[in-house]
Amino acid sequence: MQVYCSCPCEFYCKHMYAVILSIRNNKYNKLYKISCRNPNDSLLKRIINFNWCYCVGVDGEYVEIINDYGEFQKLPIIDENKNLLWIVIEDSKDNKLSKDIKKVLNEEIDE
Repeated sequence: MQVYCSCPCEFYCKHMYAVILSIRNNKYNKLYKISCRNPNDSLLKRIINFNWCYCVGVDGEYVEIINDYGEFQKLPIIDENKNLLWIVIEDSKDNKLSKDIKKVLNEEIDE
């Protein structure tokens, strides 16, 4: 098996580790690409500067991401003011991650 990543890391990176771990554990069917919302950065700037991470899905009110150390970490989808904290850069064909995030956001707004 060959693994390739386009990030600027010269050696095996967290992205390759996440893919290998996902395949090995047969736990995740899809890795999504998400970015933390920053109103000062355009989506293009976030992608070019690699300000994104891999997400394995939604767990309750959290997105589960692969952090800079290659570990799984749960982070809130919305802040205390009910503002969305994440932008989906790459989703599945059926937009599963976007739908799951929108569902959490709608539930919080309804409360």
